[in-house]
Amino acid sequence: MDAAPAMGFAFILLLAWLVLLTTGIVTIVGALKMMRLQSYGWAMTASVLALLPCSPAGLLGLVVGIWALVVLSRPEVKRAFLTERTAARRATGASPQRNSGCGIAILVAAIVVCLAVVPLVLGAIVAALWLLPSGDDFEPRQPPPYPSYSAPSDGVATRIPSALGKEASLIWGPEGPRLSDAYAQEVLRLQPPQIEEVDKALQAAHREYLDLEKELIQQQTDEQGHVVTTIAALPAATLATLEDRLWTRLDASLDPSQQSIARSSLKLDPSVVESMNPILPSEMVKPGPFGWGNQGARIEIWRFGTWYQWKVEARGYAYGGTGPQLPEEYRRFWKEPPETNPPPGEPPPQP
Repeated sequence: MDAAPAMGFAFILLLAWLVLLTTGIVTIVGALKMMRLQSYGWAMTASVLALLPCSPAGLLGLVVGIWALVVLSRPEVKRAFLTERTAARRATGASPQRNSGCGIAILVAAIVVCLAVVPLVLGAIVAALWLLPSGDDFEPRQPPPYPSYSAPSDGVATRIPSALGKEASLIWGPEGPRLSDAYAQEVLRLQPPQIEEVDKALQAAHREYLDLEKELIQQQTDEQGHVVTTIAALPAATLATLEDRLWTRLDASLDPSQQSIARSSLKLDPSVVESMNPILPSEMVKPGPFGWGNQGARIEIWRFGTWYQWKVEARGYAYGGTGPQLPEEYRRFWKEPPETNPPPGEPPPQP
Protein backbone atom coordinates (compact mmCIF):
# COMPACT_ATOMS: atom_id res chain seq x y z
CA MET A 1 0.00 0.00 0.00
CA ASP A 2 1.34 3.42 -0.92
CA ALA A 3 1.89 6.09 1.73
CA ALA A 4 -0.78 8.52 0.46
CA PRO A 5 -3.74 6.05 0.46
CA ALA A 6 -2.60 4.65 3.82
CA MET A 7 -2.54 8.12 5.43
CA GLY A 8 -5.95 8.95 3.94
CA PHE A 9 -7.41 5.72 5.29
CA ALA A 10 -5.93 6.42 8.74
CA PHE A 11 -7.43 9.93 8.73
CA ILE A 12 -10.86 8.53 7.88
CA LEU A 13 -10.61 6.01 10.70
CA LEU A 14 -9.56 8.77 13.14
CA LEU A 15 -12.47 10.97 12.06
CA ALA A 16 -14.93 8.11 12.47
CA TRP A 17 -13.51 7.32 15.90
CA LEU A 18 -13.92 10.95 17.03
CA VAL A 19 -17.53 11.05 15.82
CA LEU A 20 -18.37 7.78 17.56
CA LEU A 21 -16.61 8.94 20.75
CA THR A 22 -18.54 12.23 20.79
CA THR A 23 -21.83 10.43 20.18
CA GLY A 24 -21.10 7.98 22.98
CA ILE A 25 -20.23 10.73 25.46
CA VAL A 26 -23.41 12.69 24.65
CA THR A 27 -25.51 9.52 25.00
CA ILE A 28 -23.97 8.66 28.39
CA VAL A 29 -24.42 12.22 29.74
CA GLY A 30 -28.03 12.29 28.50
CA ALA A 31 -28.75 8.89 30.07
CA LEU A 32 -27.40 10.05 33.45
CA LYS A 33 -29.48 13.21 33.36
CA MET A 34 -32.53 11.15 32.38
CA MET A 35 -32.01 8.84 35.36
CA ARG A 36 -31.78 11.87 37.69
CA LEU A 37 -34.66 13.75 36.01
CA GLN A 38 -32.28 16.70 35.56
CA SER A 39 -32.80 17.64 31.88
CA TYR A 40 -35.59 16.60 29.55
CA GLY A 41 -33.65 17.93 26.51
CA TRP A 42 -30.54 15.86 27.29
CA ALA A 43 -32.73 12.79 27.85
CA MET A 44 -34.40 13.21 24.44
CA THR A 45 -31.01 13.78 22.79
CA ALA A 46 -29.58 10.57 24.29
CA SER A 47 -32.67 8.63 23.21
CA VAL A 48 -32.38 9.83 19.60
CA LEU A 49 -28.63 9.11 19.46
CA ALA A 50 -29.31 5.58 20.72
CA LEU A 51 -31.39 5.00 17.56
CA LEU A 52 -28.43 5.72 15.25
CA PRO A 53 -26.05 2.91 14.20
CA CYS A 54 -23.06 4.59 15.83
CA SER A 55 -21.78 1.60 17.78
CA PRO A 56 -21.42 -2.17 17.43
CA ALA A 57 -24.49 -2.54 19.70
CA GLY A 58 -26.69 -0.81 17.15
CA LEU A 59 -29.65 -3.20 17.45
CA LEU A 60 -29.69 -2.94 21.24
CA GLY A 61 -29.42 0.84 21.01
CA LEU A 62 -32.39 0.91 18.63
CA VAL A 63 -34.58 -0.99 21.11
CA VAL A 64 -33.47 1.13 24.08
CA GLY A 65 -33.89 4.38 22.12
CA ILE A 66 -37.44 3.55 21.05
CA TRP A 67 -38.36 2.52 24.58
CA ALA A 68 -36.86 5.73 26.02
CA LEU A 69 -38.72 7.94 23.54
CA VAL A 70 -42.01 6.20 24.38
CA VAL A 71 -41.44 6.70 28.09
CA LEU A 72 -40.32 10.33 27.72
CA SER A 73 -43.43 11.18 25.71
CA ARG A 74 -45.74 10.32 28.62
CA PRO A 75 -47.27 13.38 30.37
CA GLU A 76 -46.44 12.10 33.86
CA VAL A 77 -42.77 11.75 32.92
CA LYS A 78 -42.67 15.30 31.57
CA ARG A 79 -44.27 16.53 34.83
CA ALA A 80 -41.69 14.59 36.84
CA PHE A 81 -38.84 16.35 34.95
CA LEU A 82 -40.54 19.72 35.46
CA THR A 83 -41.14 19.07 39.20
CA GLU A 84 -37.55 17.99 39.76
CA ARG A 85 -36.19 21.01 37.93
CA THR A 86 -38.49 23.38 39.85
CA ALA A 87 -37.44 21.91 43.17
CA ALA A 88 -33.79 22.23 42.20
CA ARG A 89 -34.18 25.88 41.24
CA ARG A 90 -36.01 26.67 44.48
CA ALA A 91 -33.27 25.00 46.46
CA THR A 92 -30.65 27.17 44.76
CA GLY A 93 -32.81 30.28 44.84
CA ALA A 94 -33.03 30.52 41.04
CA SER A 95 -36.16 31.60 39.23
CA PRO A 96 -38.36 28.58 38.42
CA GLN A 97 -38.89 29.64 34.76
CA ARG A 98 -39.15 27.07 32.03
CA ASN A 99 -36.04 26.63 29.99
CA SER A 100 -37.11 23.85 27.66
CA GLY A 101 -35.95 25.80 24.59
CA CYS A 102 -32.33 25.04 25.38
CA GLY A 103 -33.02 21.32 25.58
CA ILE A 104 -34.99 21.34 22.32
CA ALA A 105 -32.16 23.25 20.62
CA ILE A 106 -29.65 20.70 21.82
CA LEU A 107 -31.89 17.90 20.57
CA VAL A 108 -32.33 19.42 17.10
CA ALA A 109 -28.63 20.23 16.79
CA ALA A 110 -27.62 16.73 17.79
CA ILE A 111 -30.05 15.14 15.32
CA VAL A 112 -28.83 17.35 12.47
CA VAL A 113 -25.18 16.70 13.22
CA CYS A 114 -25.65 12.97 13.46
CA LEU A 115 -27.77 12.72 10.33
CA ALA A 116 -25.19 14.75 8.39
CA VAL A 117 -21.89 13.47 9.76
CA VAL A 118 -22.49 9.82 10.50
CA PRO A 119 -23.67 8.80 6.98
CA LEU A 120 -20.84 10.85 5.49
CA VAL A 121 -18.23 9.12 7.63
CA LEU A 122 -19.66 5.67 7.00
CA GLY A 123 -19.83 6.38 3.27
CA ALA A 124 -16.23 7.61 3.25
CA ILE A 125 -15.07 4.44 5.02
CA VAL A 126 -16.90 2.21 2.54
CA ALA A 127 -15.53 4.20 -0.42
CA ALA A 128 -11.98 4.05 0.94
CA LEU A 129 -12.20 0.29 1.46
CA TRP A 130 -13.54 -0.13 -2.08
CA LEU A 131 -11.01 2.14 -3.77
CA LEU A 132 -7.87 0.95 -2.01
CA PRO A 133 -6.12 -1.69 -4.16
CA SER A 134 -5.92 -5.19 -2.87
CA GLY A 135 -2.87 -7.38 -2.95
CA ASP A 136 -4.08 -9.07 -6.17
CA ASP A 137 -4.09 -5.75 -8.02
CA PHE A 138 -0.34 -5.26 -7.73
CA GLU A 139 1.88 -6.56 -10.49
CA PRO A 140 5.56 -7.34 -10.13
CA ARG A 141 7.72 -4.52 -11.36
CA GLN A 142 9.30 -5.34 -14.69
CA PRO A 143 12.92 -4.44 -15.39
CA PRO A 144 13.46 -1.54 -17.79
CA PRO A 145 14.08 -2.51 -21.42
CA TYR A 146 17.52 -0.89 -21.27
CA PRO A 147 19.94 -0.10 -18.43
CA SER A 148 18.66 2.78 -16.35
CA TYR A 149 21.97 4.60 -16.21
CA SER A 150 25.19 4.58 -18.17
CA ALA A 151 28.48 6.28 -17.55
CA PRO A 152 30.05 8.23 -20.42
CA SER A 153 33.75 8.95 -20.62
CA ASP A 154 33.43 12.11 -18.54
CA GLY A 155 32.06 10.06 -15.61
CA VAL A 156 28.65 11.84 -15.54
CA ALA A 157 25.72 9.44 -15.24
CA THR A 158 23.16 9.91 -17.99
CA ARG A 159 19.54 8.95 -17.57
CA ILE A 160 18.23 6.61 -20.26
CA PRO A 161 14.49 7.04 -20.86
CA SER A 162 12.47 3.82 -20.74
CA ALA A 163 9.64 5.07 -22.98
CA LEU A 164 10.66 2.77 -25.84
CA GLY A 165 9.39 -0.34 -24.06
CA LYS A 166 9.72 -3.44 -26.27
CA GLU A 167 9.64 -1.55 -29.55
CA ALA A 168 12.63 -2.02 -31.86
CA SER A 169 15.21 0.73 -32.07
CA LEU A 170 15.78 0.00 -35.79
CA ILE A 171 13.26 -0.58 -38.55
CA TRP A 172 13.90 -1.58 -42.14
CA GLY A 173 13.08 0.25 -45.34
CA PRO A 174 14.09 -0.01 -49.01
CA GLU A 175 17.36 1.83 -48.27
CA GLY A 176 18.21 -0.33 -45.28
CA PRO A 177 17.94 0.17 -41.51
CA ARG A 178 16.86 3.45 -39.93
CA LEU A 179 15.86 4.63 -36.46
CA SER A 180 12.28 4.05 -35.38
CA ASP A 181 10.38 7.24 -34.63
CA ALA A 182 9.82 6.30 -30.97
CA TYR A 183 13.49 5.53 -30.39
CA ALA A 184 14.76 8.63 -32.19
CA GLN A 185 12.34 11.09 -30.55
CA GLU A 186 11.64 9.64 -27.09
CA VAL A 187 14.88 7.84 -26.24
CA LEU A 188 17.65 9.69 -28.04
CA ARG A 189 15.60 12.94 -28.29
CA LEU A 190 17.04 13.80 -31.67
CA GLN A 191 16.15 16.79 -33.81
CA PRO A 192 14.98 16.12 -37.40
CA PRO A 193 18.39 17.03 -38.92
CA GLN A 194 20.10 14.63 -36.49
CA ILE A 195 17.67 11.84 -37.36
CA GLU A 196 18.43 12.28 -41.05
CA GLU A 197 22.19 12.19 -40.44
CA VAL A 198 21.99 9.11 -38.22
CA ASP A 199 19.82 7.27 -40.76
CA LYS A 200 22.34 8.06 -43.51
CA ALA A 201 25.18 6.75 -41.34
CA LEU A 202 23.30 3.51 -40.64
CA GLN A 203 22.47 2.95 -44.29
CA ALA A 204 26.04 3.71 -45.41
CA ALA A 205 27.35 1.17 -42.91
CA HIS A 206 24.79 -1.36 -44.16
CA ARG A 207 25.91 -0.87 -47.77
CA GLU A 208 29.50 -1.52 -46.72
CA TYR A 209 28.36 -4.76 -45.13
CA LEU A 210 26.39 -5.81 -48.22
CA ASP A 211 29.57 -5.56 -50.30
CA LEU A 212 31.22 -8.01 -47.90
CA GLU A 213 28.16 -10.23 -47.63
CA LYS A 214 28.44 -11.24 -51.28
CA GLU A 215 31.53 -13.27 -50.39
CA LEU A 216 29.78 -14.95 -47.43
CA ILE A 217 26.61 -16.17 -49.17
CA GLN A 218 25.81 -19.62 -50.47
CA GLN A 219 22.40 -19.87 -52.11
CA GLN A 220 20.48 -22.69 -53.74
CA THR A 221 16.94 -23.67 -54.66
CA ASP A 222 15.82 -27.10 -53.53
CA GLU A 223 13.41 -29.47 -55.28
CA GLN A 224 10.41 -27.90 -53.54
CA GLY A 225 11.28 -24.45 -54.83
CA HIS A 226 12.55 -23.23 -51.45
CA VAL A 227 15.33 -20.68 -51.76
CA VAL A 228 17.88 -21.55 -49.07
CA THR A 229 20.52 -18.95 -48.23
CA THR A 230 23.41 -19.65 -45.88
CA ILE A 231 25.43 -16.68 -44.67
CA ALA A 232 28.79 -17.41 -43.10
CA ALA A 233 29.95 -15.60 -39.99
CA LEU A 234 31.66 -12.27 -40.53
CA PRO A 235 35.26 -12.26 -39.28
CA ALA A 236 35.52 -10.59 -35.88
CA ALA A 237 38.19 -8.14 -37.04
CA THR A 238 36.11 -7.09 -40.04
CA LEU A 239 33.03 -6.63 -37.85
CA ALA A 240 35.01 -4.51 -35.38
CA THR A 241 36.21 -2.29 -38.23
CA LEU A 242 32.67 -1.78 -39.54
CA GLU A 243 31.36 -0.95 -36.07
CA ASP A 244 34.19 1.52 -35.46
CA ARG A 245 33.40 3.36 -38.69
CA LEU A 246 29.69 3.48 -37.83
CA TRP A 247 30.22 4.87 -34.34
CA THR A 248 32.61 7.46 -35.72
CA ARG A 249 29.86 8.68 -38.06
CA LEU A 250 27.21 8.56 -35.31
CA ASP A 251 29.36 10.44 -32.79
CA ALA A 252 29.70 13.29 -35.27
CA SER A 253 25.90 13.76 -35.18
CA LEU A 254 25.20 13.15 -31.46
CA ASP A 255 26.06 15.06 -28.30
CA PRO A 256 27.83 13.20 -25.45
CA SER A 257 24.60 12.34 -23.65
CA GLN A 258 23.01 10.94 -26.82
CA GLN A 259 26.20 9.01 -27.58
CA SER A 260 26.04 7.35 -24.16
CA ILE A 261 22.37 6.39 -24.57
CA ALA A 262 22.91 5.09 -28.10
CA ARG A 263 25.81 2.89 -27.03
CA SER A 264 23.66 1.34 -24.29
CA SER A 265 20.48 0.79 -26.27
CA LEU A 266 20.95 0.87 -30.06
CA LYS A 267 20.34 -2.67 -31.32
CA LEU A 268 23.24 -3.25 -33.70
CA ASP A 269 23.15 -6.90 -32.61
CA PRO A 270 19.94 -7.95 -30.76
CA SER A 271 21.57 -11.03 -29.23
CA VAL A 272 24.06 -8.78 -27.37
CA VAL A 273 21.88 -5.82 -26.38
CA GLU A 274 18.93 -7.95 -25.24
CA SER A 275 20.90 -10.74 -23.56
CA MET A 276 19.50 -9.83 -20.10
CA ASN A 277 15.94 -9.04 -21.25
CA PRO A 278 13.60 -11.66 -22.79
CA ILE A 279 12.34 -10.80 -26.29
CA LEU A 280 10.45 -12.61 -29.00
CA PRO A 281 12.36 -15.06 -31.21
CA SER A 282 11.23 -13.00 -34.21
CA GLU A 283 13.27 -10.10 -32.86
CA MET A 284 16.23 -12.27 -31.92
CA VAL A 285 16.71 -13.63 -35.45
CA LYS A 286 16.45 -10.25 -37.18
CA PRO A 287 19.62 -8.87 -38.75
CA GLY A 288 21.31 -5.66 -37.71
CA PRO A 289 23.08 -3.15 -39.93
CA PHE A 290 25.89 -5.73 -40.28
CA GLY A 291 23.59 -8.70 -40.89
CA TRP A 292 24.05 -11.42 -38.32
CA GLY A 293 27.59 -10.36 -37.44
CA ASN A 294 30.08 -13.01 -36.45
CA GLN A 295 27.41 -15.71 -35.98
CA GLY A 296 25.95 -16.18 -39.45
CA ALA A 297 22.42 -17.26 -40.39
CA ARG A 298 20.32 -19.57 -42.55
CA ILE A 299 17.28 -18.16 -44.39
CA GLU A 300 14.76 -20.36 -46.17
CA ILE A 301 12.06 -18.69 -48.29
CA TRP A 302 9.32 -20.16 -50.44
CA ARG A 303 5.95 -19.18 -51.84
CA PHE A 304 2.61 -20.84 -51.16
CA GLY A 305 0.06 -19.47 -53.59
CA THR A 306 0.63 -15.74 -53.64
CA TRP A 307 1.91 -15.60 -50.06
CA TYR A 308 5.48 -15.94 -48.95
CA GLN A 309 6.75 -18.10 -46.14
CA TRP A 310 10.12 -17.84 -44.50
CA LYS A 311 12.18 -19.46 -41.80
CA VAL A 312 15.26 -17.87 -40.24
CA GLU A 313 17.80 -19.66 -38.06
CA ALA A 314 20.31 -17.42 -36.30
CA ARG A 315 21.95 -16.93 -32.89
CA GLY A 316 20.60 -20.26 -31.68
CA TYR A 317 16.99 -19.32 -32.46
CA ALA A 318 14.61 -20.26 -35.27
CA TYR A 319 11.55 -18.32 -36.35
CA GLY A 320 9.17 -18.62 -39.28
CA GLY A 321 6.55 -16.31 -40.70
CA THR A 322 4.14 -15.89 -43.59
CA GLY A 323 2.58 -12.93 -45.39
CA PRO A 324 1.66 -11.45 -48.76
CA GLN A 325 5.05 -9.72 -48.83
CA LEU A 326 8.45 -10.54 -47.46
CA PRO A 327 9.87 -8.39 -44.66
CA GLU A 328 12.19 -5.76 -46.07
CA GLU A 329 15.29 -7.23 -44.42
CA TYR A 330 14.78 -10.62 -46.18
CA ARG A 331 13.74 -9.54 -49.67
CA ARG A 332 17.26 -9.61 -51.08
CA PHE A 333 17.45 -13.36 -50.43
CA TRP A 334 14.47 -14.29 -52.63
CA LYS A 335 14.86 -15.51 -56.18
CA GLU A 336 11.91 -16.22 -58.41
CA PRO A 337 11.99 -19.91 -59.46
CA PRO A 338 11.76 -20.34 -63.26
CA GLU A 339 8.72 -22.62 -63.01
CA THR A 340 6.70 -20.06 -61.06
CA ASN A 341 6.89 -17.31 -63.68
CA PRO A 342 3.45 -15.66 -64.09
CA PRO A 343 1.43 -16.02 -67.30
CA PRO A 344 2.01 -13.38 -69.99
CA GLY A 345 0.32 -10.09 -69.22
CA GLU A 346 0.36 -10.59 -65.44
CA PRO A 347 2.96 -8.77 -63.33
CA PRO A 348 5.16 -10.92 -61.09
CA PRO A 349 4.34 -10.79 -57.37
CA GLN A 350 6.38 -8.32 -55.35
CA PRO A 351 8.61 -9.93 -52.74
